[in-house]
Amino acid sequence: MNPAIDWLLDTDPSIRWQVMRDLTDTPAELVAAERSRVASEGWGAHLLDQQRPDGQWGDGGATPFWWSNMYTLVFLRDLGVEPTSPRRRRAVDLVRDKVTWYLLERRLLRRLSTGDIIEPMWAQFAFPPLWHYDVLRALDYLRAADVQPDARIEEGVAIVRARCQADGRWLLDLRHRDTLYEKFAGVVGEPNRWVTLRTRRVLDWSARRGRA
Repeated sequence: MNPAIDWLLDTDPSIRWQVMRDLTDTPAELVAAERSRVASEGWGAHLLDQQRPDGQWGDGGATPFWWSNMYTLVFLRDLGVEPTSPRRRRAVDLVRDKVTWYLLERRLLRRLSTGDIIEPMWAQFAFPPLWHYDVLRALDYLRAADVQPDARIEEGVAIVRARCQADGRWLLDLRHRDTLYEKFAGVVGEPNRWVTLRTRRVLDWSARRGRA
């Protein structure tokens, strides 16, 4: 065998299973068996072991929690921890629960300490949102995570309803800097299909509160 391939194979399961899959003729069942070790051995296991009981990584000092959490999850994805792995599912669930609690406790846009609105711009909707936060994005996240709606989303839902036009459509309020493919995103200030799709499905989801 090629010495470089031998060198690649003589390492952590997270690299070895990908070498076996992509650079050798290893049978699929052996690749799967090797991949299953990522969550319990080596680098993957180490990262999963570092997760705190509250679902976060790091100490929030040297780097913010959001940074440590996001890039640890990205690294776990790169290592190839199986999506069906119980340890991977638990890790993701802990992070999701933490994010959900954080958003809902602040009613999506208010400071926990004073109750003041953190950023008025969060009531304006863009597409694509890129890395920016707004109330619609928060609601759409909660919907996608299948969170049960409760009273803490009411203000956010009211903001969405208030921005609906008389014809039942929503406008594209702004376009963030560095947006690519602007022609697909729509014209600022005009009715927008992407925003209207997202708002209507958020409102459909929020209506579950009355049916629960």
